[in-house]
Amino acid sequence: MGVEYGNYNELCLDPLIREAVLNDIQEQGKLLSLHKYDIPQAVTICPEPWMPQSGMVTAAFKIKRSNLYKNYKGDIEEMYNSRR
Repeated sequence: MGVEYGNYNELCLDPLIREAVLNDIQEQGKLLSLHKYDIPQAVTICPEPWMPQSGMVTAAFKIKRSNLYKNYKGDIEEMYNSRR
């Protein structure tokens, strides 16, 4: 895509990359005939891996929703507000 970046964190925060990822997800959702409400309208790319040590997932790699919500509350609200 020709995007220059200094490190992986910068790449994850780049609006062009976020838009490209979102477009790919939306394309796949349409190809699979998903309902519009099942297709994301915004994404956030998290540069840090979700590991049991970070508290984002269990040892069995099941998502800890309450921890994710607490940690990413601002990102979640931004995504909902950006697509209204």
